[in-house]
Formats: sequence, C-alpha cells, structure tokens
Amino acid sequence: MPLLTPPVQSLLAPVALAEPGPDPTGPVEEAVPDPVQESAEGTVEAMGPVLGILVNMLIGVAAAIALVAVVALVLNVVLRRRPELRQQIRRVRIPVMTALALLAARVALGLTAEGEPWFDAVRFLLLAGVVAALGWLALRVVRIVEERLLVKYQAAGVDDRRDRKIRTQTMLLRRILNAVIIVIAVAAILLAIPSVRAVGAGLLASAGVLSVVAGLAVQSTLTNVFAGVQLAFTDAIRVGDVVDMEDTFGTIEEITLSSVVVKIWDGRRMIYPSSHFTTTPFENWTRTGSALSGTVLMDVDWNVPLDAMRERLRALVESTELWDGRECSMQITDAVGGMVQIRAVVSARNSGDLWDLRCLVREDFVTFLRADHPEGIYAQRMLEAVPGLARGQAHGQGGQGRTGAAPGEDSQQPQPSVPGEGTSSGQAGAGTRADRTGDTVPGPISQTSPLAQVSEDSSMFTGSITAVERNREFAGPGEAAYQERKERQERQDRKDTGQLPVQARPEHQPESEGRAG
Repeated sequence: MPLLTPPVQSLLAPVALAEPGPDPTGPVEEAVPDPVQESAEGTVEAMGPVLGILVNMLIGVAAAIALVAVVALVLNVVLRRRPELRQQIRRVRIPVMTALALLAARVALGLTAEGEPWFDAVRFLLLAGVVAALGWLALRVVRIVEERLLVKYQAAGVDDRRDRKIRTQTMLLRRILNAVIIVIAVAAILLAIPSVRAVGAGLLASAGVLSVVAGLAVQSTLTNVFAGVQLAFTDAIRVGDVVDMEDTFGTIEEITLSSVVVKIWDGRRMIYPSSHFTTTPFENWTRTGSALSGTVLMDVDWNVPLDAMRERLRALVESTELWDGRECSMQITDAVGGMVQIRAVVSARNSGDLWDLRCLVREDFVTFLRADHPEGIYAQRMLEAVPGLARGQAHGQGGQGRTGAAPGEDSQQPQPSVPGEGTSSGQAGAGTRADRTGDTVPGPISQTSPLAQVSEDSSMFTGSITAVERNREFAGPGEAAYQERKERQERQDRKDTGQLPVQARPEHQPESEGRAG
C-alpha cells in the first residue's frame, strides 16, 4: 500500500492481521435431541435436498406458532379475571411468535442444510430476524411496564399536576431503555459477521484516539442528555412549573432527554437545551407554592395624599377576587428631585392573578389621581431667571427658588399649576400622615371616581375563557407537588443535621409519595 502514510498503515495493520474468530452465537443445532435430527435427515433423503429443507423449516415454524398459541390460550383462561393482563399478553404475542418461528427455522436449517453454499447467508438472515424480534419484544415490554406504572399512580389518587412529573420521568426512562435496546440489537447483528468482528478488533487497538474523537464529536449531545436526566430526577423543574429566565417567562410544557420546551403566555414555544437549565440561573416561581407578591411603582408629587392612597388601595383589593388577602401595603421608597416614588405591594394566588391585580391597581390610581387629587400628579417645575435680581436675593433665606424641598423644611415649595386647584405654598404635603401632628384631624377623603373593575378588555388572565385557560397554565404544578417538595426538603435538612436517619421515613408521608420517590 504505497499511497498510505505510515500512521494510516499502523492503524490498519491490526485489521488486516486479525483472524476471524468463531461464531459467537454458537451452533444452536447441538441442543436438538438426536431423534429430531435423525427425523430431519430422513425427510431430506426422502423428498430431496431443497424440498426437504423447506419442509423441515415449515415444520419448525408451525411448531413454534402452535406452542405460542397454546400458551396464550392457557394464559387467557388462567387470567380471565384480569383483563388488563390479558390485553398485555396479546400485545407481546406477535413478537414472541415471530422470534420463536425464526429461531425454529434457523434450527431446522442448521440440521439439514449445513453443507449448502447458501447456508451461511440464510442462517445470518434468520439470526438477524431473531435478534430484531427479540428487540421488538423488549421494546413492547418496556412500554407495558411504563403504562403499568402510570396506571398504578393514577389508581393511588396522585394529583394531576404531580402526575406530570411521574410521566416525565417514566418517559425519559423509556427513551433511554429504547435507545439501549436498539444499540444492543444492532451490535449483536453486526458482531455475527466475522469481518465486522475483525474490524472491531482492529479498532480496539486504536481505541484511545477514537474515544477522544468520539467524545469531542458527541460532547454537546451527551451533555444535554445527562442534563435532561438530571432535571427529571432532581426535581429542579417539572412539567407545569412557571419559570422566568433571561427574557422568557412561561410554563414548562415538556422535558425531553435533550431539550426543555417553555410555553409563553402568547402561545409561542421557546426550546432550550437541557444543559441551559443546569448551567444558567433561572427563577422558578412555583417551586414550593404558587402564591406571589408583586409591586406597583408610581412617581407622584410631594402633594400626594398618602392616607387617601392607602385607603384607596385597601378598598380596591378588597373589592376584587384577584387578591388573596395576604399583603396590601404602601410605602415611599424614594423622595428626591421634586418627585416621590410610592411602592404598593399586593399579593395573589398565582402569577396570572398577580399580573392582572398589578395592572388593576395601576389603572385605578391613574384614574383616582386624575379625578380626585390632581395635585398629586408629578409636575416638572421650572424657574425663570429675573433680570436684575441679585444672586443672593435669588437664594435667600426664604428659599423660594428651591425645587424638590422635602416636607418639614422651612423653605416653601412652588406648587404645580393644575387646572381647578388653588393650593397655597404653605399646604405642601396636605392629606399625608404629617398633617396629623397639627391640632385638627383631617376628615374622610371623598372619593368621586369609582373603583376599577376587572373586565375582559382590561385583563389577560381573568375575565374570559381564553384568559382563564391561560391562568390555569400559569397556576403551577399544584398543592400536592408543593407539599411533596417541602417535605423532601425538610427530610434532607434533618439528614444533614443528624436528626433523621437516612433510612427513616416520616409517619405522615402518604403511601403514594413513597412509591413516587
């Protein structure tokens, strides 16, 4: 081989020198009793080589089919009160019958046609058929086991959303086992060829180089596969969880071996590689519960009536079913530059209700301030320089030219020009808690604008059939899943602190949870 370079020759040398080894399947005919062998040989002598071999193979196939039919009939009678088992037996009957029939034909062929020139080729085809039929049977068995597990958990009364986690794990296991079965079946068929075994022996000599090349080629694929298994069995996320990562907010719709499908509120799907969830931080909004708290930020003027704002917020949340009754507060988080920043905190049962509640609060306060308290609307103040006015007079003790002076200072704050309002500079901060330090207590503030209401046109997660369905998708995996996660975390904490043995099991743990673990 003059055209080959020395390195290539060194790689191919083991392949050329390898000797074909014996057939790993072995002669199946040796296990056949002597009377059967003598009967087969007599059939060939009486009917001729070709017809006799064919008749022997047909007899073997018929015997295998008859055996499977008799066994199936007996099992149907025995299991007449178990219809689900009878259905599963019917599903595996065809693969078993195919495998036994091909095996019987191969045995009959080996008894009578070993010296024929076409014997090796036909025997290999029958062997490939037997291996393929056994692989088919194994795939059917894996599928039946998966269905049995799911039926078992459904019969135990597992919550529908928690059932999604079990389905995800069993689906991943089934796919892994299917891949392993197919690889083993293909490898068994190829190893039955002597030349392929010789090539395999040569490749083993350079396994170090090939392993490095193969590892680099499938590195990303294997990383995603192992990440998918990790996500499914570490319970970092499960189907139905609401997640927020980077610029994507949605629910986990599907977890596969290599990717995770996130459904966004508008119906789009974002597909991430599984490794993205194991290497990049993300927010799980429904890890241990769906109840959330949210904020509404508003930039208002120093004259805003804070007491009236708090009363309005309380009245608003009590008038809507979006509020879950946990949190309702209002604070001033910043007050610089002539502007006051108010933060209202509200809570809801899930992320969908929280979104609509925040939008409702924001809409109501826009209407409330515009209609009832326009002096609270933030106004940009501007000063005009007066020609001939001395610099010291412009910044005298009165401080009338200052903008953004906080309440409680001696300086007077210029007031915004609002139609219909004639507030004086000495009334800055009227209606707030600071006014209660005086001799008079302000009376109740009249509210002329009605409270905002949730409607189909003003909400995204409530008010219509489509919105309710969207809200259900963003509700999380359910209370059973949250309780399971909390109990698992508590048990892990006790194990870490030595308060609970590793093999111990809490008395309150339900039986279905023990099976799910």
